[in-house]
Amino acid sequence: ELTQERFIPDPFTKSSARLYRSGDLARYNTRGELEYLGRIDHQVKIRGFRIETGEIESILNAHPAVRHTVVLAQTGAHAGLQLVAYVVPAEANCASEELRRYLSNIVPDYMVPSHFMLLDSLPLTLNGKVDRQALPLPRAEPLPASRTITAPRNQMEKLIADIWCQLIGCASIDIHDNFFHLGGHSLLATQVTSRLSAALGCDVSVGLIFEFPTLAMLAEAVTQVQREAPAASGPIPRRKQRARSKPTPTDYGALAESNTPELLKSSPGHALSA
Repeated sequence: ELTQERFIPDPFTKSSARLYRSGDLARYNTRGELEYLGRIDHQVKIRGFRIETGEIESILNAHPAVRHTVVLAQTGAHAGLQLVAYVVPAEANCASEELRRYLSNIVPDYMVPSHFMLLDSLPLTLNGKVDRQALPLPRAEPLPASRTITAPRNQMEKLIADIWCQLIGCASIDIHDNFFHLGGHSLLATQVTSRLSAALGCDVSVGLIFEFPTLAMLAEAVTQVQREAPAASGPIPRRKQRARSKPTPTDYGALAESNTPELLKSSPGHALSA
């Protein structure tokens, strides 16, 4: 069965020749040349989007600071399934943020990996192919030596930073960090706004995170929302259910007996019998 699946009849000739499905993904460029993109058996589906990781690898490999790269869908401890780019730099000054900006200008946001891991080399199998099973799980990226963290400056920024750390799994967050660059996505964004709404007592829309993705910008936007809803300050109280007393059978009987004359007077059958 595997042989029949891999060796298919040649659709371009009438002979009994067969073609081998190699699993390689390629396309013709504007010069009529066949351009290799990657493998078709590495397609993944993340949050409803089908993604060809080979296409991302091809674009990253075109960057002058990249020697080789592999993109996988890995399961994070907090953020679920997410894209991870394993990069072997060709230059010493290769930075993950530069690669993120470069890729963001070419592909949609959902195709930009949540993590860029710089490695000295990629693990290989005995056949010389990349051993994808041996690649490490994503971890928090070390901060550049030239960068210092700007800690939260007020209670609102501290509240949002604590929520981000809990959901994304970061040890520390700069107020200028981007929620989505840290590994956040739309599902985590709904949890962030849900926790903010419960803590502040006002309705925080999930669209604010997409419009203001950095911690400082989001804190300012949420503060404005809270200022416009002063009556709902404080945590949202839980709604208490009032105990409902059910009438006893004797109550139903007394009710029916007291209303019987009125019901009979108004009933069509009573009018006909009269």
